[in-house]
Amino acid sequence: MKRTFVILVLVVAGRPFHANAQTETNLYPFGGSPTDGDYPQNTLVQGSDGNLYGTTLHGGTSTLHTKYGNGAAFRIRLNGAYANLRSFGSCPGDGLGPIAGLVKGSNGNFYGATLEGGTNNDVTVLRISTSGNETVLHSFAGFPDGAYPSAGLVEGSDGNFYGTTEFGATHGVGTVFRISPSANETVLHSLAPRPADPPPLGTVSKET
Repeated sequence: MKRTFVILVLVVAGRPFHANAQTETNLYPFGGSPTDGDYPQNTLVQGSDGNLYGTTLHGGTSTLHTKYGNGAAFRIRLNGAYANLRSFGSCPGDGLGPIAGLVKGSNGNFYGATLEGGTNNDVTVLRISTSGNETVLHSFAGFPDGAYPSAGLVEGSDGNFYGTTEFGATHGVGTVFRISPSANETVLHSLAPRPADPPPLGTVSKET
């Protein structure tokens, strides 16, 4: 059974918001491998050129580990004109399955992470240009620098990018890391099982 995913735009006419004041436009239906992306997992980000950029978890021309494709980066114009910029898994050491979405850096490039791949197969942090040129900035190794940065990156006021890994590092439960645009990665904190690290803000714990 084939599933169809689409990029859509909602236009809200007037304020305050009214449910019946929306107009939906399907901009592009994804077609999947071998030439198209498939399974977009995150929001789009607008580039300095005004176009929208994103990634798909599957699709693309490379089927290194799955027949569904190893994912793609794409550009879509506001009029719906679509272009595949990059098929992940196209070369040795490349990332596979971009899941965290893209963030636009102040230098105009986009940064993100992949679910698999890299030199050690513990995921990568990548940079991709508006023309589709990809650079693997860092391949995670599990220890001591963590593995599986499944959440998106954020650019700090210092121009570096910050993120978290889900696993790996000293205690096996993840890290907070910093990576520079020139690919210098630093583990800022190795998370530890409770009670060494407090629960996240907003959580509720039961006292005994």
